[in-house]
Amino acid sequence: MCRPHAFWAVALFGTLASCGGVVEPQAPSAVRITTAKPTYGPGDTVVVTLENISQDRVLYNACSAFLERWQILGWGEVMWAAGDQPCNDNVDALEAGATVGTWFPIPSTLAPGMYRYRFTGITNTDARLLPERERLSNTFSIQ
Repeated sequence: MCRPHAFWAVALFGTLASCGGVVEPQAPSAVRITTAKPTYGPGDTVVVTLENISQDRVLYNACSAFLERWQILGWGEVMWAAGDQPCNDNVDALEAGATVGTWFPIPSTLAPGMYRYRFTGITNTDARLLPERERLSNTFSIQ
């Protein structure tokens, strides 16, 4: 004997499961932020590359970066990335296809864990802030 409820449950489950692979399209990325290595030690200097992968100029200030650490409740700000280095309010332009490198010292007292850099001031030429996902570096570990 056929159970109509079981049939509809299987049909509904199959339909929902087949939709699991659908990915919503995202806006094209403008900037790729990467560290030179996946692992650093306390006292090391992290070299960070900002690469403009868009067709337009973007504006940035390397001093607008914060080091974040993965904690139990999510990402938490650890420190201003430039540390004791002198900084200014200059905004630099990164042309389409261009790459620039910057560096940040890692304090010797920093706890081991998973880290990333968050840039707060990367904008397009209309001064609109880029989405947060485009202002984050890859994750890296400090051991």
